[in-house]
Amino acid sequence: MKLSRRAWNNVIILTVAAMILTFRFFELRPGEQPVEISAGRLLPEGAVILQLNLPDRTIERHGTEWHVESTRDATINASPITTIDAWMHAELKPWEQAVGGAAQTSQVSVYLASLSEPLQLTLFELPERRVISNWQGQLLELDPGTYELLFAPQ
Repeated sequence: MKLSRRAWNNVIILTVAAMILTFRFFELRPGEQPVEISAGRLLPEGAVILQLNLPDRTIERHGTEWHVESTRDATINASPITTIDAWMHAELKPWEQAVGGAAQTSQVSVYLASLSEPLQLTLFELPERRVISNWQGQLLELDPGTYELLFAPQ
């Protein structure tokens, strides 16, 4: 196959354009992580929380403000903004062991702006540890400080 110089230039230009488009298609934007890397997060990257149903309270967004309703007779001193921020940015270590039958469980529902159904997370309270399932169903270990930020009234 014999091509003229002009034809070879066109082949090279089209090949380079195809390579650029391929690299741009698979390129991650700055600050974006693939799903596999974000395995230690409770919620998807960039999630916008509309409502958070915790075992002892519900935090719901009304316009630009957050409203807290206690589901038990308890005084809630924690700032809802601090709690929501902790849920959106918490990164935890994966829990590699099985959760035994001795664990007490609590359900957490998280309503996100991008989903029609809430995410259902399960908190497992073991005698010496707490473990929670994330949005992908992976078990993550909660250290005491993070647990206080996510669940306990401060």
